[in-house]
Amino acid sequence: MRRHTPHTTHATRAAGAGKRPAWWNDSDSTVAWIAGQDARLRRLFGAGTEEPDPMARFRGLPPELGFVHRQMSWTRNVPLDTHLANLASYSDFLVRGQDATRAFLAAERGLLREAFPDGTVEERYVVSLAVAAP
Repeated sequence: MRRHTPHTTHATRAAGAGKRPAWWNDSDSTVAWIAGQDARLRRLFGAGTEEPDPMARFRGLPPELGFVHRQMSWTRNVPLDTHLANLASYSDFLVRGQDATRAFLAAERGLLREAFPDGTVEERYVVSLAVAAP
């Protein structure tokens, strides 16, 4: 991001924007079923077992822009198939192959049906927002 800072600063000024936002939506791993799913995904993809650091997103931002950070939770209710389709869209699954992806999603479907018997999944997210003012 640092190498793009001058261009970003110029582009947002040219567009009339006085502030420079950056944001990310992450699953809220304080929710038990989401933490379980995150752990299964980390195992599948060979990632570490440590909990994600909620402030990690902000550390790479250029300090010279004086970012202010905020985080807030939000939820949405989606059909089980929509939730699984979103998971299947993760690029990590491309390297796992179709068989491994199908097997993982089938197992997740079973676990989520137990947690959400009506077929509607309550997804909870944390949006991490960073805004730099001129």
